[in-house]
Amino acid sequence: MKYFKTSEIAKLFGLHPNTVRMYEEWGLLPAVPRNSSGYRLFTQNHIDQIRLIRLTLKCTMFGRGIKKAAYQIIHLAAEGRFHDALECAYGLRNLID
Repeated sequence: MKYFKTSEIAKLFGLHPNTVRMYEEWGLLPAVPRNSSGYRLFTQNHIDQIRLIRLTLKCTMFGRGIKKAAYQIIHLAAEGRFHDALECAYGLRNLID
């Protein structure tokens, strides 16, 4: 399995490394394993999750219901509950349409 450093993830998305760390702290990412030196070991799964975060939070029409649904999608995906996240995404689409 290929692992990525925090700085590599940040560079990939044009983010500051602290933003990636905050995503982890806020529970927006699945658990990030660490090596024996304590460095984070990000995987492709984390990259996909950050892509979801960036796409979901890109919405410019953030009313309270839309923002709540967007964060719910992100948290469900971070927990590995992909079916529930997809169902929530369908609900979000109905809020926007």
